[in-house]
Amino acid sequence: MRSEYRPESPWKALLSVQALMALGAMAAFYFSIATPDKALLNADAPEKALLNADAPEKAGQNSVEVLKEARKSKAYVLMEGGHLAQALVMANQNLDSHPGDVSCQYTLALILHRSKRDDDALMLLKRALAQVPRNKELRMEYARMLAEAGKIDDAVSQYHLLMTQAPNMTAPRVDLAQLYLNLDRPAEAAKELEELLKITPNNVSAHKVRGIALARAGRAQEGMDEYLSGMVTEHGAGQPEAVKFIMGSFGDIDRAKFELEQQSNNNPDDPMPKLRLAEIYLYADQPESAKQYLLDARKLAPANPEIHRSLCVAYKRLGDNRQALTSFMQSVALEQEQNSKLRQKIQIR
Repeated sequence: MRSEYRPESPWKALLSVQALMALGAMAAFYFSIATPDKALLNADAPEKALLNADAPEKAGQNSVEVLKEARKSKAYVLMEGGHLAQALVMANQNLDSHPGDVSCQYTLALILHRSKRDDDALMLLKRALAQVPRNKELRMEYARMLAEAGKIDDAVSQYHLLMTQAPNMTAPRVDLAQLYLNLDRPAEAAKELEELLKITPNNVSAHKVRGIALARAGRAQEGMDEYLSGMVTEHGAGQPEAVKFIMGSFGDIDRAKFELEQQSNNNPDDPMPKLRLAEIYLYADQPESAKQYLLDARKLAPANPEIHRSLCVAYKRLGDNRQALTSFMQSVALEQEQNSKLRQKIQIR
């Protein structure tokens, strides 16, 4: 079951003694960052200076351990539980006790970000980065937070800095490609994923997402071929993720077939057993059987992109490139439409 974040009732928060304490702490913190050190936060300073290998840096604060340490803190746990007022009090107290501690700065920045105070959070993260300019994981968090705050150009700059700093690091390219896709800039997403595949040529997800990006950029056949190359790579490495998921539920192929056929017969209006059966038959290289289940599933759920994408694979293996391309492009269009509606819903909230 997918969990959903539900903020506490504002009345409950206002009645909390700790929430009243938070008001004073929030005010104190605001004034502490309202006039930051210009040497650290000068917006006109060249960002590449932050990558200076000779920059002084505190020992033990240049690794992912900084972020792990922050996530172990009680303030972080309170934030994850939705207790933002209490988390803010504790994070401020921790930072007061350890004013130069990057882990404390990062924790407080996360809480501010969750509290919709992005400018304050970003200012604090930038201050932390000035102390540990070579901490790649922290810069990744900074870039992601910039993107979520709608500061797209700044986020892109940070991702490019990371690529300069660590050319073989895959996460910045993955994030940047996803950002471009979310911004409906598929050609740029495809370019980033092309560079990523030079580093990790067997990256199944990169092949698949690049295929979708190429299709959205108007290169339909090339996009489908790229997506299918990801499928071939995945198949060659063992069981595809979809089949692993099915095996995790049923144990073996024969058992899965039997149980899913029973589910399909008992619930004829449910498309999912038919889709899962089709995935098993595709894995077993029986595309004709897979196609029949997928056509039945499509009648029940014509707006499901996964069904159309699996139909693409079945048609391609049966030698019908035209139908394969049609199914692939239908899946791309449906997924793009659904993602657009989701983004609109998030913006409305």
